Amino acid sequence: MVAGKYSNNGIAYPNPHCDKSPTSAHHYIVVEKDIWECKYCHIPIWAPVYLSDSEKFATQIRFKGIQRAYIEAVHHRPEVRKKIRALESIRND
Repeated sequence: MVAGKYSNNGIAYPNPHCDKSPTSAHHYIVVEKDIWECKYCHIPIWAPVYLSDSEKFATQIRFKGIQRAYIEAVHHRPEVRKKIRALESIRND
């Protein structure tokens, strides 16, 4: 868990390796505009779609690292948190 102002509440940037993929990398497909899911392990992830969001996210990654930047970005997007949790609950059922 990342300590600080924002709690990850179970949401974290996934490990770059996919155990179920033939190439050991995630193969993301679009679920909804900015929600992607690995077609092998079905881990959902938020990814910025707009250039301004991408630039802000890239800057935050440079200063804070991918985990903290991702947690904070998702924290500021309640609709994304809700969609990711829904996809995770489907995967865990």
